[in-house]
Amino acid sequence: MTRTKLLVYLANSDKPGGRCVAGIDIAQGAGSWIRPVGHRAGRAVSDAERCYVDGSEPQVLDIVEVHLRAPQPVGFQRENWLLDTRARWRKVGHLGQDDLDLLADQPGSLWLTGPSTNSGINDRVPEQANRRSRIRSTSSMSTT
Repeated sequence: MTRTKLLVYLANSDKPGGRCVAGIDIAQGAGSWIRPVGHRAGRAVSDAERCYVDGSEPQVLDIVEVHLRAPQPVGFQRENWLLDTRARWRKVGHLGQDDLDLLADQPGSLWLTGPSTNSGINDRVPEQANRRSRIRSTSSMSTT
């Protein structure tokens, strides 16, 4: 079953096999990150999968309609959603820089004192703490 989400496009970085992209789900508001992932190894999103119908590429702060098949959480990457490659992305608006504060997380504390690995001190977040710290809020934003 395909789900349609409106995302404020906030992240686009190189990844082997394509790009790593992410945004915030407008309907859920601050803290509601969605990372569309591809079907291939490494979960990269290809150029063809992330372009608009006219062939142009999404830009940071675009409000983008994407079609997703199902959540695909992997470890701490609970925001992963499998991309429905049958539908093209559609730009439905652009968020102004003055409205970015509507998307800001408001955690009680930014840093956790927690477990460490052999590579460093306090460099590991337990999965249980990750679930507890996810803050959901609602806000209304224009899609024009």
